[in-house]
Amino acid sequence: MSTQPEINQSTSAGVRRSVWMMAVAVTLLLIVSIVATALVTFRFTVKTFFPEPQERYTDIEILGDVLNDSAYYVADQDAMNVAAIKAYIEASGDEHAYYFTDDEYAAYRAEKAGRYVGIGVVVREAEVIYNAKIIRVIEIVRVAKNSPSAECGLLSAGDYIYGVETADGDVLVDDAGVEATTALIRGDADTAVSLIVLSKTNGGYEEKRVTLERKAYESCSVEFFVSTVAAEAPVGVVRIYKFDLTTPTQLSAAIDQLVANGVSKFVFDLRDNGGGDLSSVIACTSYFLKPGDVIFSTERKNGETEENRAVVRTYTDEYEPCSVSEYDIGKYAEYEYSVLVNENTASAAEIFTAVFKDYGLAKIVGVTTYGKGSVQTYISLSPYGMQGVLKITTSHYYPPCGEGYHGVGIEPDIFIELLDGVNMYTATEAEDNQLVCAVSMVVVPFESVTIDAEN
Repeated sequence: MSTQPEINQSTSAGVRRSVWMMAVAVTLLLIVSIVATALVTFRFTVKTFFPEPQERYTDIEILGDVLNDSAYYVADQDAMNVAAIKAYIEASGDEHAYYFTDDEYAAYRAEKAGRYVGIGVVVREAEVIYNAKIIRVIEIVRVAKNSPSAECGLLSAGDYIYGVETADGDVLVDDAGVEATTALIRGDADTAVSLIVLSKTNGGYEEKRVTLERKAYESCSVEFFVSTVAAEAPVGVVRIYKFDLTTPTQLSAAIDQLVANGVSKFVFDLRDNGGGDLSSVIACTSYFLKPGDVIFSTERKNGETEENRAVVRTYTDEYEPCSVSEYDIGKYAEYEYSVLVNENTASAAEIFTAVFKDYGLAKIVGVTTYGKGSVQTYISLSPYGMQGVLKITTSHYYPPCGEGYHGVGIEPDIFIELLDGVNMYTATEAEDNQLVCAVSMVVVPFESVTIDAEN
């Protein structure tokens, strides 16, 4: 009896506890539900508008989907990918950067080694008046020795390529552009190409059609002759068209033959020489320096520097840089020289010029050079899971004097412009006033020469 109220109180307290626990449980369940809903909503929102990197589409992928869904023509995805990479690199701000496909790089290495496939002409864009209107053409400025064009004798410096015959009809330079027409002229060895050529005649042009077979041939980077305008002493004129892996050997052979003919004074004509391989110009300049002389130095963006000197270098791979023997260094230092340059003399050709200028080996004649003082490196992309090779600028170089000329050029000792109307590729030596001046530099003492650019 006395315990009944105690029992009732205990039961009441248990009920209250149970109600409280149920309320807490319902509250926790509600909170969990709200949080879960929020997380699901947030995740949906993030994944929809901010996809994870592996799920994010690139602009190229989006365009690819649009083409696949809507385009009438089937796109070549591989070609589009290569074109996109090339455009990407072109927009990098590095004017010398370039993306090579594997096939393009293999062809480039062959050309660097002096091996070419084609018809063997060096060309540039030009304009002429034909059929009473101004048209774009491709001017042949030089026919390479031992090339298909030289062997057939149907093309000459000064001729103009007007167009190319194709199975679909004639493709004219003025319509298709120089690059597209040049691409049609290139091709595999032992295949034919038909050109529409304009040859100068009295007061006009003769149109003719020439068919040539593309063949493999070796570069002729150096040509030479004995000057006909120097009466006082024989002067050898050595034209260096480019610096590839054949140039050191060809340059040495040219000087040796001229020396055998009694020549001890030389003009190096580097006009329109756009440069080439740095190891080639290192080997070439080593012929005129003392062992250990600095040829040029390089500086990377982190300030790291490196000097390239006239030292012995040995290579065995046909595609590797040029070797320099102990005998090579300084073997032609005893002779007299002048160097002829123009606004298209660039890169490795400017290194050659700077070496002669800075060491006082020659007087420089012509006009201010191009001003390319940067070094490009070729990086294989295979370690990054890509095909191809990337060419990018990795450093700037400086001549022996240490003063860079990138974007400025090298000032000549004697400034003389080519006379109006004179084509250096087709003019006689006597008509080429720049060459006449360069020859006079090694015949008459520099201080005694007075040059009249108008005569």
